[in-house]
Amino acid sequence: MQNKFIRSNNGLTLVELLATLTILSFIGIVIYSVLFNGIRSYERTMEETKLRDEADYIMANFIDEFFTLKVSDIDIKQLPNETNNLSYITIKKGTEEKQLGFKDGKVVLINKELEPLDSNVELSNESKIIATNESEYMVALVLQTKDTKRKLELTSIFNILDDRKEVNQNAFNK
Repeated sequence: MQNKFIRSNNGLTLVELLATLTILSFIGIVIYSVLFNGIRSYERTMEETKLRDEADYIMANFIDEFFTLKVSDIDIKQLPNETNNLSYITIKKGTEEKQLGFKDGKVVLINKELEPLDSNVELSNESKIIATNESEYMVALVLQTKDTKRKLELTSIFNILDDRKEVNQNAFNK
C-alpha cells in the first residue's frame, strides 16, 4: 500500500498547498506575537526592577539620615518654589554643615553625591523635599530611565525628633 502512494503521480493541488501555507502563516504569526510580547514584557519588568532597586537604595540612605535628625539640627531649608528647583536642607552640628536632599539633578547625602547603582537610571527634576510641618518632611523621589523615559514615583514621609524647648515645655504642662 505504501509503495502505491509513493509511486503514484498524484501530488498536492494548488488549493491544498495554499490552505497549508495559510494555516502555517497564521500559526507563525500567533507564535511570533506571543514571543514578541513576552520579550517586551520581560524588558519592561527589568526596567521597573532597576528603577525600584535604585529608589530603594536612595530611600534607605535618606532613612539613615532622617532617623537621627532633630529639628534643632536643621539650619537652612532650601525647598522648591516657583523660581528654583533646589530641594535640600542644611544640617548644622557644631561647626560642621551638611546638606541632605536633591541638588543639580543629583542626590546629596551629607555633602557627597550618591552615585546611582545603574547608569541607565537618572533622577528627575520633579524630585523634591517638602516640609509639611516643622518635624515632618515628605520626600518625593522621581526616577526615570535614560533611554525609554519610563518613570517611577515614590513618596515617603519622615518624622524627625522635635527637640525644641518650647514644644517640650508645652507638652510637659499638659
